[in-house]
Amino acid sequence: MLYQGTVDGMLSNEGFFELKAENNTKLKEIALQHPSIDKVKEEDDKLLVFLQSNLEANDLNQYLFEKGIVLQHLVKRKNSLEEQFLELTNTK
Repeated sequence: MLYQGTVDGMLSNEGFFELKAENNTKLKEIALQHPSIDKVKEEDDKLLVFLQSNLEANDLNQYLFEKGIVLQHLVKRKNSLEEQFLELTNTK
């Protein structure tokens, strides 16, 4: 796959959340049901929740709370240039 575009275009992705709850298995299951969430990866004791469309932290927090999930950790991040490169060149 060949990517053509600007660095700004690469960095304009929707970013991701770092999440943690008492029950990360249930958190992952519920998170994947949200229409703005593309995929969820487990990393150490946290979940990395990748977005396919914009989602604000307070909206995600409210959604999860309404589904019975109380978060212990919530941080919204943007992919760094290095993370974007690795995502674009992933050959899985």
